[in-house]
Amino acid sequence: MFNGTVQENLQRPFLLRKLTPPPSDHPVWQQTLARLDLPELFLSRMATSLSLGQQQRVGVARALVCEPQVVLLDEPTSALDRPAAERFAQSLRTLCGEKGMTFLVVTHDLWFAERAADHAVFLEAGQIREHAQAGQFFEAPQTDALRRFLLGSEGAGGA
Repeated sequence: MFNGTVQENLQRPFLLRKLTPPPSDHPVWQQTLARLDLPELFLSRMATSLSLGQQQRVGVARALVCEPQVVLLDEPTSALDRPAAERFAQSLRTLCGEKGMTFLVVTHDLWFAERAADHAVFLEAGQIREHAQAGQFFEAPQTDALRRFLLGSEGAGGA
């Protein structure tokens, strides 16, 4: 988080692009927070006073506020509990459908990946070992490496 309020954090992408952010009462701020299950009253709170999970969602909101075509997320659920991760997965799917956004998510959270992904890629030792539509990826892996990974992850709280 940057120093300042949540709203000031959400304004950063505009300022970095040398654009004037929408006025403070513009609905984009409330809509962006609502997409990530955060209340409107957070806009005036100091961003660093939020819990880690809330800060993580504000960070994602900051990435979404300018509605980019592609968003890269690295372990976006690491500080979220299961219900929040479930809502986040649904939000990503909704944004893909409504806004045509693409999300590239790097995660070890297979539970989340199963719920959020349309396509999945398995990397091992820096190499792509398998790529498939999410349903096939999780239900019928084609490589021994992915089958071992999925079986090992089940015992560790994964898929």
